[in-house]
Amino acid sequence: MATQTFSSAQKELWKSFQNLKLGSDKTTWKVHEDAQDQYERDHRLCLVVQGLNPDHQNPTSMKHTLLKAWNLAGKVEGQINDDDTVNFYFRSEHHLLIILENAPYTFKGWMVAIDRWNRRELPTFLKTIPFWIRIENLSNIFRREQIVRSIGSKLGQVEEVEISEPTALRPAEVWVKVRFNVDHEITLARTVQITRTSKPVEMEFRYDVFQKFCTNCGSLKHSFDVRLHPPNLETQSFQQMQIDSATTKSDTSVIALPPSPSKIQGLPPDDAILSPVCSAPTLPSLLALKIASSDQRESSRSVEHGSKRKL
Repeated sequence: MATQTFSSAQKELWKSFQNLKLGSDKTTWKVHEDAQDQYERDHRLCLVVQGLNPDHQNPTSMKHTLLKAWNLAGKVEGQINDDDTVNFYFRSEHHLLIILENAPYTFKGWMVAIDRWNRRELPTFLKTIPFWIRIENLSNIFRREQIVRSIGSKLGQVEEVEISEPTALRPAEVWVKVRFNVDHEITLARTVQITRTSKPVEMEFRYDVFQKFCTNCGSLKHSFDVRLHPPNLETQSFQQMQIDSATTKSDTSVIALPPSPSKIQGLPPDDAILSPVCSAPTLPSLLALKIASSDQRESSRSVEHGSKRKL
């Protein structure tokens, strides 16, 4: 029997026919209910992780690094999605809850967002990160829960407040746990008017488990080399944070700038950070970040450990 041969043009023609939408106008097919139910069960113990800076966070490396860091290799299955998020399928709810409790995490020095798969329809899905933030320069007479909550509400949605009194071994500390919106910029220092009669005071904010960010605008999603339009620092320095109990939305309109990356101890090297594109004049009044302090170096940790702050 003779073998039929096709020319290149004929092959391309038949290949193009495969793009015809034959059957698209007919009755919709439905996946069997048992398959749908199994799909829901498979995702009941599923966490979704997204790197906030995809230019520096490869999802394949992130998947393997997280599994190793969590010490769950072989116990949790990882799957990379088309949008560069990573699904982690747990066998034990106990393990899943521990991972969530120890959040936030970093990968390659940049923050990652983590959320349960069953929250994917909510507008806040992968949009918040839990941060413990230490508030500094708050006078002892103002170390009251409502005052701290009001200040914390400017940083994010307040979940917890911890105020510890000074002892012979350590000074007093004021901590607030907030849900930080990843689309906002961080605030590291701000002048605060606490009462009608008190003088404004500049406060500083120390984030636990915190490494890389844009040192010009405060974004967690890029390094300052991709920031094309530096903010007007001259106007920023005179704005104040007004404290009132009615405000609950995070105010991130003004960002206090940290020192030059070359002066920040413990900041992992990154070639992109050396780019001058996002450089801007600095104001001494805004250089409030002191990452070189020993306790801050201790809390600026890698993804392996997650949040250090415990009550």
